[in-house]
Amino acid sequence: LDMNEYSVLSDDHKKDVDQKVQKLLDDAYTRAATHLKEHKEDLDNLAKAMVEFETLTLEEIKLAVAGRSTEITTRRDAAKTKRAASPADDSKSSHSLPLEVPRPAQES
Repeated sequence: LDMNEYSVLSDDHKKDVDQKVQKLLDDAYTRAATHLKEHKEDLDNLAKAMVEFETLTLEEIKLAVAGRSTEITTRRDAAKTKRAASPADDSKSSHSLPLEVPRPAQES
């Protein structure tokens, strides 16, 4: 319903629509909160890694979520050592790019 259609509804119908919308919102909130609680440790691991490293590749996100942030440091140090040992090549950048993490499919 758009606002024009909603405004012509009777009070009983408006109340019914409002209750159904509120139920949808409440159910969505409950599902989201449950999912976040179930994955709290993963989210905490990722948050700590993001604070420490600021940017993360997809592989680094997977390591962080798994609680293996020390491995990120090890890999970055190894890559830095390898770059320092080889001649500079400005055509190839090893900087991390922002990553859009795909969202899970919505349930019907």
